[in-house]
Amino acid sequence: MPGLLVDSSGDDAYTKSVKGLSLTKEGRRIEMGMQEIQRNELRSALDQFSRTHQGWLTNLEDSGGTQGRAEIRDLPLVGISVDDRDGENQVVVMVGDRPDDHLTHIVSKPTRARITDSSGGQEDTVEIEAEGGNRVMVRCRAKAASKDAGR
Repeated sequence: MPGLLVDSSGDDAYTKSVKGLSLTKEGRRIEMGMQEIQRNELRSALDQFSRTHQGWLTNLEDSGGTQGRAEIRDLPLVGISVDDRDGENQVVVMVGDRPDDHLTHIVSKPTRARITDSSGGQEDTVEIEAEGGNRVMVRCRAKAASKDAGR
């Protein structure tokens, strides 16, 4: 059924749609069009998202948790990856394509991940929830075509 997101993170999935939003059984708000990514598919899903959105202007918002609130605005996406070597369990978000304007944001112990499926839209989102409750939103939007393009 188009427009209805099913949050399958619990034992029994339940979602209802309310004016463009989905509310899970637990009362969490999820944007419509978000697709839950299973842990065993996280690496490939983030790799695909990175390839598709590399260079797109990126905003990152971290709700806080123990590290405080973080915000990144309008830097090009370099990539989003999973780091699980040496027993680490984290998602690494890299933005900025210049040495003087490059940032890496680490989400430790991710518990859930969702990605928008806009089918070629101009803005897409990765949402990552981490142990302890903080939520990181990575929003990527296509760069506007340059006025000098094709000259």
